[in-house]
Amino acid sequence: RAERKLYDDVTEYIREYYNLAQQEENKAAGFTMVIYQKRLVSSIYAIQKSLENRMRAIQNDAVAEDLPDDVQELIPRYSTEPEMMTDAERERVEEALETVTVTLNQSQIQEELDRVKQFWRQAKDIETDSKARMLKQFVDQILTEDPDEKILIFTEYTDTLEYLRDQVFAEYDIAQVYGDLDQDRRREEMADFENEKSIMIATDAAQEGLNLQFAHILCNFDLPWSPTRIDQRMGRLHRYGQERT
Repeated sequence: RAERKLYDDVTEYIREYYNLAQQEENKAAGFTMVIYQKRLVSSIYAIQKSLENRMRAIQNDAVAEDLPDDVQELIPRYSTEPEMMTDAERERVEEALETVTVTLNQSQIQEELDRVKQFWRQAKDIETDSKARMLKQFVDQILTEDPDEKILIFTEYTDTLEYLRDQVFAEYDIAQVYGDLDQDRRREEMADFENEKSIMIATDAAQEGLNLQFAHILCNFDLPWSPTRIDQRMGRLHRYGQERT
C-alpha cells in the first residue's frame, strides 16, 4: 500500500541520516530526524509539509550545519516541555531544524533532494490516510446515533489540525483551539463547542485552561511520546463536574 511504502521509505531515510548525524556529532541534525519521525506518524499532511520545507531549503541553498542563536535558546524547552511553547515558537524551531544538514557536500545534498522530492510526491498522492478515514467513520457513527454528542480530538501539530479541519471533517463546523489563539478567541471557540458544535480539534500547545467536562469522548489522533502529556489531554475532560466516564 502507498501509505506503508511511504512510511518505510521515509523511516529508512530518517534512520540513515540520524545515524550519520550521530557519527558527525551533529545533535541538531539528529533532532531533525526525530521530528520527521513524529510528524510522519501524526499525519500524511504533516510529513508532506516537512518534506516541502526540506525541499525548499535545499533548493534555495538555505541548509546549514548549525541552528540560529534564537532557535538554540528554544531547543531545551522544545525537547522537554513543547506543550508549554506557543505554536509560533514550536514552528520556528521545526522550520529551523528542517534546514539543518549533516553535510555541505553538493553531490550528497543533491542526492538527498532527489530522495525528498520522491517522498513528497508519494505523500501528495495520498489524499486521505487510513487513520483519518477510520477517525471520520468513528465520529460519523457517534454523531449519527446522537447528534448532540461532543467529541474532542487532540493532535500535536497545527498542520495536522488544519488537515483534519479542512479535508477530513470539511462537512462539519469545527471548533478549534491552538496555541496562538488569544484568550477571547479561545473562550469563543470553547463556548461554540459547548453550545453549538459537536467537534473540537485542539493542539497540545492549547490545552492549558481547557475545561471541557461537558464532553466525555476524547480521540488522540496522534500520541505524544510523554505519558504525562497523554494524562494532560485526558484531564481536559476528566474534571470536576464530569458525569460520564
